[in-house]
Amino acid sequence: MDYKKHYIRLIETRLNRTPINGEYYEKHHIIPKCWGGSNKKENIIKLTGREHYVAHWLLYRMRPHSEKVSLAFWMMSYPGSKYVEREYRISSRAYSEAKQAMAEANRKLNTGRKVKPEHLVKWSNNKNNSKVIYNEVTNEEYTNAKQLWRERFQNAITYSAFNYYLRGKIKGRSINRKLNNNDIYNWKYKK
Repeated sequence: MDYKKHYIRLIETRLNRTPINGEYYEKHHIIPKCWGGSNKKENIIKLTGREHYVAHWLLYRMRPHSEKVSLAFWMMSYPGSKYVEREYRISSRAYSEAKQAMAEANRKLNTGRKVKPEHLVKWSNNKNNSKVIYNEVTNEEYTNAKQLWRERFQNAITYSAFNYYLRGKIKGRSINRKLNNNDIYNWKYKK
């Protein structure tokens, strides 16, 4: 199939269309910026949400090895964005193709990428398991959050929720969550 021909036909038929009042439209770069397109008025067209999605799908099919076009296609397929009012539903085939395109693009972009030594030090210092946990009531201490969770709270709460409690991000009594073990509220990370 000639995807370029279909893309050109889509754009040409929508160029001189008068917008319908109350219809939802999105701006689309006719020539993508990653291919040398600009933000000039001649390069921007208004498309409905569905047309915009089809345009990006066609662009991806024209150049499936372009990382930026692949990522743009994935972003059009990504469900649940609060910034757009798209009303179309994506087929499982389109979603699968977009997801594979995104994975391949990320693999190409990140292969051989080296992590800076200062980031490694920062990450190792920020691990929750390297911090001391103490009980405010009994002054008991643990050096490992996961060990404390396994020994006392594994059956009552997930580890990620337990971590939120330790960091003070969740106040158990205020969110209608009743834990059988009230001891969980007494544990905090030592600063």
